[in-house]
Amino acid sequence: MWRARLHGSAACGGEGSRARTGRADQVLLIRAEAERVLLGIWHGKRLLHIEPRMTGGGKYELRTRELRRDTPLKHATALQLVRAAIALA
Repeated sequence: MWRARLHGSAACGGEGSRARTGRADQVLLIRAEAERVLLGIWHGKRLLHIEPRMTGGGKYELRTRELRRDTPLKHATALQLVRAAIALA
């Protein structure tokens, strides 16, 4: 599963814990719940060309993608989003 491979991967530049609450350099949020996982990306509005199904808005151009067991999202797309989010930080 892409969630397990993403943590600590080279895509994060060895900075898998970069997004921390209360920090100015936040780039992403992963919230795991019983039935879904929310993938949130600060400045995600600028990344809609990579994943146009992200929704949301507001301060910091936050966009989220709700993932369920049957939600299609390729591992390569998730890595591309993370790399692009880090580049924007």
